[in-house]
Amino acid sequence: MPKKMTEIAFIDPTVSDGDVLLAGLRPGVEGILLTAAEPAPPQMARALAGRRDLETVHVIAHGAPGEVRFASGRCRPTAWRRMRPILPRSVRGLAATHA
Repeated sequence: MPKKMTEIAFIDPTVSDGDVLLAGLRPGVEGILLTAAEPAPPQMARALAGRRDLETVHVIAHGAPGEVRFASGRCRPTAWRRMRPILPRSVRGLAATHA
């Protein structure tokens, strides 16, 4: 029986060997490769919509102090806080406590 997906890993396309990372995720981790065509937060919000089973959300991207750098642009703590209303309730706390 397949393991229930309780974690999700968002991988930015600028990360080297993203396809290798996706292929090597452990059972129970759903991998999503983000695109550069659209800002990352809305892509992530759509993937998280309706999910009530998640325990952990991973974001694999480049960064610098105070920001995450996605192919689609930089994301600072204020952007994560603005994203909170569009996140499903099950992960809203992440945006509030880890941004």
